[in-house]
Amino acid sequence: MKKLLILILSITSNMIFSQNLVINEIMSSNSSTIYDEDGDASDWIELYNHGSVQVDLNGYSLSDDTSNVQKWQFGNVIIEAGEYLIVFASDKDTNVNYWHTNFKLNASGEKIIFSDTSCSIIDQVDIPAS
Repeated sequence: MKKLLILILSITSNMIFSQNLVINEIMSSNSSTIYDEDGDASDWIELYNHGSVQVDLNGYSLSDDTSNVQKWQFGNVIIEAGEYLIVFASDKDTNVNYWHTNFKLNASGEKIIFSDTSCSIIDQVDIPAS
């Protein structure tokens, strides 16, 4: 019974805290606003934790594919309360100095999906054509 209670509390607290995370800003045609560690001006997605506690993003996902919401997953990273996190949508799929997804953003418009470890969608944004 104690193990079941711990499991339920773990799942419930993850669901509550993840609701404080949002896709705050997206740049689908970056040419000079932010550069990555390679000097490239890749497209980017900014997440924001507007909650009062930190959230561990390990296993959370970003995707541009509604049929595969876990297209790219975070590794070990914590986003503190009130902090922002930039993720480059560069198709580099690395984490040297910045997180880089395994997809790029389409300037002709698409949907970006942010989901938790159970594939529940936390936030999604329709990017209009630029």
